[in-house]
Amino acid sequence: NVLLLGDSIAATGTGYLDDVRATLQPAVVVENPRMYPQGGGYCGTSFGVVACLELFTGPQQQPWDVIHFNWGLHDVCPLVKPQLAQAGSGYAAVTEAQYVENLEALYQQLKRAVAPKGTLIWCSTTPVPITYRGRNNSDVVLINKLARTLFGPGSKHPEVLVHDLYTEVV
Repeated sequence: NVLLLGDSIAATGTGYLDDVRATLQPAVVVENPRMYPQGGGYCGTSFGVVACLELFTGPQQQPWDVIHFNWGLHDVCPLVKPQLAQAGSGYAAVTEAQYVENLEALYQQLKRAVAPKGTLIWCSTTPVPITYRGRNNSDVVLINKLARTLFGPGSKHPEVLVHDLYTEVV
């Protein structure tokens, strides 16, 4: 009973969800279409995932044994006005403080949704794809550093495991 939660990386055709499905066969991996209620894609920024997370963690859901989560690339888009982040844009610039606050809120919701002996795994944000214009990979390095203050050894929530996908991709 695993929840794979992320922005683009956890969606069909744009990330690694298809590979996860293939790896876990014959298990059934379902992408919930309610994941995209804002129309901007993947719940949008970290503001959006906090707002729509109850679709996966609400009282009707059984506790998850493992929750592997990531959010980041949708938050590092300086070409979009920051105020759109809260208005449901798929991509927007989110300040450092807002990003940390949103990850903390995400953690608090996920902590309630994981089974008593379950595992939370933070997945670092991948590098900015070479085809993306208007984004700087240094922003990804920064948000990964901010996330490390919350998750993993020596952090605020050391019980959260870290999957360093950024380093794997590099």
